[in-house]
Amino acid sequence: MQKFCSLIGKRITVDYRAGDIRLTAMGTLTADSGTFIYLEDRFSQKGNEKTLRLGIPYRCIIRLAETGNKTASMPHLVLDRPGEPPTNPPETDS
Repeated sequence: MQKFCSLIGKRITVDYRAGDIRLTAMGTLTADSGTFIYLEDRFSQKGNEKTLRLGIPYRCIIRLAETGNKTASMPHLVLDRPGEPPTNPPETDS
């Protein structure tokens, strides 16, 4: 079952884990396979247009939210240590 189909083509922010590290990514949701989501972001570096594509497994997603701000800066990564609370806990959608 594809959980995030309604967000395809929209700008999103996703918090996900990679081992003990929590990462945040922003981009346009381009696909939802039912087990992975795929983000894409285009940017310019030294005058060259670049495209970054990222696949994130469902099991690693901590939080996913629609974002309308394309110019927002990427948050830094957070290292979670066993037995300690995260240094930058995700915002709750209350």
